[in-house]
Amino acid sequence: MRSSFLWLSSVASLVYSLEAGGETFADSPIVNLGYATYQGVRLAAGVDEYLGMRYAEAPLGKLRFRAPQDPTTVSGVQSASRVS
Repeated sequence: MRSSFLWLSSVASLVYSLEAGGETFADSPIVNLGYATYQGVRLAAGVDEYLGMRYAEAPLGKLRFRAPQDPTTVSGVQSASRVS
């Protein structure tokens, strides 16, 4: 368990250092989901990581305890390099 925590902390530090204040990197992976385009992070192991991507509208007000609703469409490339 402790080694998993240390590994996760190392990965989080790597992702934070790669982000470098919102700069984009030429080798950063981009995925278009139809409602939004997200830019993730390519990890050293060759794995693409996407964090904090929206998959539905927030279940607030009349949406609470209802089936998920499609997320609002946004333009431009959204950052998926950290959970917000």
